[in-house]
Amino acid sequence: MTYEEVKRALAAARVLPPLPPSSRPSGALVTSETSPLPPSSLSVTPAQAPKLAPLDHAFAASVSKIFASTLTYPSQVLRSRQQQYLDAASKTQYRTIASTIDWIVRNEGISGFYKGLLPNTLKVLPASIITFVVYEAINNGLKAV
Repeated sequence: MTYEEVKRALAAARVLPPLPPSSRPSGALVTSETSPLPPSSLSVTPAQAPKLAPLDHAFAASVSKIFASTLTYPSQVLRSRQQQYLDAASKTQYRTIASTIDWIVRNEGISGFYKGLLPNTLKVLPASIITFVVYEAINNGLKAV
């Protein structure tokens, strides 16, 4: 879902014309209520959306993967700690999911759930980018046939 939302935002940014600087005060937030453009020009239908370049798909894949990894990484930490318990039976702090969560929060804080997030993201990000870019290229090629 995140990937599709980022793609829509990129397409919308390409369709909407930039506002002239004289039409709004400096630093003002442009919304549908304050925009001098008609409301119909502020929404983009799939037919109006421009074709995105592979670099745009790579950006959308990166943003979505980073978001998904950040959201789901604590479960991976819990899983690896539980596996650690199975390997070393003398460690009692990882006996149950609840005791594992409690131990991590007490001894490492909330940041303990995100230990290793950066290396993991750097490991999986290239594969995610390649997957989405190739998928979009094949999808666009099949639509053209």
